[in-house]
Parts: sequence; C-alpha cells; structure tokens
Amino acid sequence: MRENLIADPEIVGYKVVKELFLNKASELGATVPESHKELMLNLIYASCTGSGELYLSCIEEVIPWAFAYDQQNYARYLVPFLDYMCYLSVRMPEGVHSLQ
Repeated sequence: MRENLIADPEIVGYKVVKELFLNKASELGATVPESHKELMLNLIYASCTGSGELYLSCIEEVIPWAFAYDQQNYARYLVPFLDYMCYLSVRMPEGVHSLQ
C-alpha cells in the first residue's frame, strides 16, 4: 500500500513542485514564512489533483493575508469568488457535475 502511494504520480508531482518552489525561493533570496509555503503548495496540489474542497479551504486561508499585506485586488475579489464557489451547487447544479 505504501509503495503504491509513493509511486502515485500526483504525490511525485507534488514533491517535484515543492522542491522547485523551495529552490527558486532560496535562489531569489526570498524569506517566505513556513505557513505561506505550506499554503501555496496546498493550492498547487489542490489545483493539480482537482480537489475542490482543499482549493476552497486554501483560498479561505489566503483572504486574511491579502488584507494584511494590503493586496487590494486579491482582498476585494477573493471574498465574492469564495462565496460564489461555495454555493455553486445551489446556484448552478449542472456546473458542479462538469467540475467533478
């Protein structure tokens, strides 16, 4: 079982993306807090695997940081985006089936 998990292409891809991100950040001399690294990697993983619940929970975690870092466009548009996506099954049930 564990061997299958390690060989899973999604997990292998996630590890590759994580290493590339960490290497690039260190090359640029960026100091990225651990919580931000984990959040970004989870967003990438959710996008690659199509995990909608993980994606929306990551977006929810990004919103306070957008306000804290004074990123006005992100702060302004992420809140309605999150609301729209959370209630997508109510607003557009046929759209949810195509996303799954």
